[in-house]
Amino acid sequence: MLLSVFCVYDSACSTWRTPIFARNKGEMMRSFIDACNDPNAIFAKHPSDYTLFEIGTWDDDKCKFDLLKTPVSLGIAIEFVKRPDGGVASESEGKHLGSGGR
Repeated sequence: MLLSVFCVYDSACSTWRTPIFARNKGEMMRSFIDACNDPNAIFAKHPSDYTLFEIGTWDDDKCKFDLLKTPVSLGIAIEFVKRPDGGVASESEGKHLGSGGR
């Protein structure tokens, strides 16, 4: 099975978190948005510090990573924090989800 690989960059520490695997970008974005709005999740506690990147794919049949030459930013956590009216902090959700969205 081919899985997409993502990683979150922590700008406050200048470090990358452990890679995350998902079936596709839409699934990852949904999980990231949920985490950005979960008051117990680290992304919600410091949303301006965390940026989600797509970094490549993992093929578990061939035991092979295929990494992008340059990670692709999918957005900063603060862009996905929901406002009290139910909208997101910016129009980023629609922009970042694009055709690979939910």
